[in-house]
Amino acid sequence: MFCRLSCKVIVCVFFVSLLSLPVFSQWEDVTSFKDVQIPFDLKYEDKIIKKGKYEIEILKHTSQTAYYLRIKNKGNRLCLVPGEYLKYIDETDIPDKPKIRMRRNTAEKLLYIIFESGTITWKYPNIKIRFKIEYED
Repeated sequence: MFCRLSCKVIVCVFFVSLLSLPVFSQWEDVTSFKDVQIPFDLKYEDKIIKKGKYEIEILKHTSQTAYYLRIKNKGNRLCLVPGEYLKYIDETDIPDKPKIRMRRNTAEKLLYIIFESGTITWKYPNIKIRFKIEYED
């Protein structure tokens, strides 16, 4: 009797763990940048991210064509920002290596963080994504 019960529990735990695997594999790392200087205090949802150096990761959702920007500080995730595709106007503007840059829109108080994957990236070449985050002066 005890053996049957323990076998059923083991089988149930096994199937539950199999079902939960897709949850853990939703994100695929595209690239990361360490010690990126963010020049302004950022507002995202209900959080304020103080200006300073952070780790920035670019992630791709495995079941969608969506890209996300994750800002981390000492291993702690601070925010996850969805991005939007941008098209290259001139093909000669595509960098060789992954690159990240920032632009400020003072009229809308937005900081644009623009990621370019570059031409020599074998898995995600020639991608240009823009992430928008509100900032404070």
